Amino acid sequence: MTAIDLDRAISDVLVLDTVPGGVDHLTQELRELAADRAQVVQRGRDFVVVRYAGPLRDLVRGRTYSSCSVAIPAGGSEDGRAGESGARQAGGSGDWLATVLDRLDESLHAGALSALVPSEPPLRFRVGSIGPDRWQLRDALVGHYGWANEPGNWDINLDIRAGLLRAEIGPLFLTRRFGELARMSASTTPVIAGIMCRLAKLHAGDVVLDPMCGAGTLLVVAAGSANLAAVIGCDISQRAVRDAAANLARRGVAGTVLRADAGQLPLPAGSVDRVLTNLPFGKRVGSHDNNVELYPRVLRELTRVLTRQGRAVLLTEDKTVFRQSVQRTPNLHIVRELVLESGGAHPTAFVLARTRGRR
Repeated sequence: MTAIDLDRAISDVLVLDTVPGGVDHLTQELRELAADRAQVVQRGRDFVVVRYAGPLRDLVRGRTYSSCSVAIPAGGSEDGRAGESGARQAGGSGDWLATVLDRLDESLHAGALSALVPSEPPLRFRVGSIGPDRWQLRDALVGHYGWANEPGNWDINLDIRAGLLRAEIGPLFLTRRFGELARMSASTTPVIAGIMCRLAKLHAGDVVLDPMCGAGTLLVVAAGSANLAAVIGCDISQRAVRDAAANLARRGVAGTVLRADAGQLPLPAGSVDRVLTNLPFGKRVGSHDNNVELYPRVLRELTRVLTRQGRAVLLTEDKTVFRQSVQRTPNLHIVRELVLESGGAHPTAFVLARTRGRR
């Protein structure tokens, strides 16, 4: 398996992919992780283009992007902007092919691709559906670099997305950076989990609860985002409890997972600093009619277990029922809403806080 040398200093223009709604959080995370090394030069609906200089170690810690690619400019622009159309540039020009190879040469010499360390050379690659020159590019990569064309097991993937040709770097995918997790139906994606953790404003020493934890993705990501005092997961499903416990153990997180009803938690009042959960939308999990009864129960219980300075981030696409339920819950109010997108769904992450000055 190809690894990446995180301590090798590189200079490159990179594309970081997130989810629609997550670009602001990704930009802020880059400022925090690599303020003097990462300069954002373009923002898209679900990606940012970054001019990056320095070791990759800080960059790989980011939890709000799913993949990292070398940006290949459509018209020779040094900052990697897409120009008119990446697809048009892949349309039958020797100049285009030379530009792509020159850009890859730059990255292999001093950029992100130079940090790739294959356990058994050569590097493996795939060329996606980039247009008529797909096969010409494939043959050039074999002939020019001696790479192996392995579409099902690649280190570098040449493809076009959002009008931008890029070379995706396999070892920098989120699952390669942090490891795979067991998943259940409608599990929270790790990138959305990372954004929810940022919305929660986690602090060292916090006690974090997911009362409907499923496979525990939010708990795992929260534990990796701050030095927490405790992570606690509850779920009514025994399978979920088992999978969440396994995921926590796989990441070395000393958490507690209990089988419990989210509307009747086995926790003392005022014992939780932050709540993170992915509520049933009433589509793949649960139903709209059930949510009318479930959401108020869960919100009342969260109000009970939260500290006075507590904060909760709840994700749902059943938005009208949720807002109505919050309005009917004493001592709780919405402080922010963020619409995200994943798998064709458009859930909102609702940030809730206790109403100050009231018991």
